[in-house]
Amino acid sequence: MPARLVVDPTKRDPTTAVVASVRMTRSRNEASTRSLAGIARRPWSQSWLAALPVSPISGGALLCLGHVVLGVTLVGLFGDLGAEPDRVLRLLRESGFATAVFGLLIGYAPAAMAASERAQLHALRELRPVLRVSSPGGFDDLERELQGFDMRELRIAGATAALVTVAILFLDPGVQRTRRIDDPVILWNLWQNVVAAWLCTRTMSRELRASRLFSRIGDRYTEVGLFDLRPVAPFARRGIQGALVAILMLSLFSLILLDRGAARVAPLIQALVILLGCVSLFLPMRGVHRRIAAKKREALSRVVERIGRAEAALVASSGGADAETATRLAALLTLRREIESAREWPLELSVLVRFGAVVAIGLLSSLGQMILERILGSYLS
Repeated sequence: MPARLVVDPTKRDPTTAVVASVRMTRSRNEASTRSLAGIARRPWSQSWLAALPVSPISGGALLCLGHVVLGVTLVGLFGDLGAEPDRVLRLLRESGFATAVFGLLIGYAPAAMAASERAQLHALRELRPVLRVSSPGGFDDLERELQGFDMRELRIAGATAALVTVAILFLDPGVQRTRRIDDPVILWNLWQNVVAAWLCTRTMSRELRASRLFSRIGDRYTEVGLFDLRPVAPFARRGIQGALVAILMLSLFSLILLDRGAARVAPLIQALVILLGCVSLFLPMRGVHRRIAAKKREALSRVVERIGRAEAALVASSGGADAETATRLAALLTLRREIESAREWPLELSVLVRFGAVVAIGLLSSLGQMILERILGSYLS
């Protein structure tokens, strides 16, 4: 009777295991490539700014100027067809300020996004010496992910803001009383409100995504020390950059309320300035803070264990060994105090001063609007 081949199911063929490992690695690399390819597209505003032979700030200024010129032209030509010149000039004065403010927002949002991307890349490259990335692409993958755009997330954020803006405008009783919905001036105001909301919300969504990425980098890839946090200071600088983008945008937006009761909403604007500033500052540092706190707990645990052994040795020792054990115990107690007092956030005095200056910009702009509104109200009355 011929011998039967019996296969032990508990044993795996080494060749099969290697093939399975290679396939798994290949599938992960392909998934990573698809993920990076999915965020490789750039919004039209960023592509347009990149194509200009000027800086993003200059490109934003050109966009603002173009919006203002277009708005003044359209309102002057179609605001009140057949009206007297004095009425057209009054209409331009009424809508000109709002057009200028929306022009600032429309120019600022894409320019801030482009300038912030450059600052983010600079911060990431400053962190390179302390990053330990084990993925196949390594540091280059992090750069590509930081430069990428999640278009689906941007579309959802922009569309949501546009729909909310349209709903607010159509439900505003003041719009219904003054002009018809199909009036050219109302249509222009609707257009610039929607475009500004679309661009600004997408910029803030992009900032939030970058801050989350920095938090993940700090948690997963950063090598930290306890007594010298200067190598991870770029996380704090990234937080200040995000706070500046958000607070400047909020300050520009609050200009729209200058003739609509800025004094009544000033406390809300000031609260939003502080809230946005704190979230923007601490979100990028959250991951590295967890890393530092974990290392601090680990170091304290080891030192406390050594202190316990030194105490036991001191009690059990006698004669000349007492002085040596006592010296070692005193050194361990000093080390424990040093570890306990070590900072868990990479914040230095210079960083806090800069953050205070950024927050002061938003608070002072709100206060200035209140004063200006009262001056204009007294003068016009």
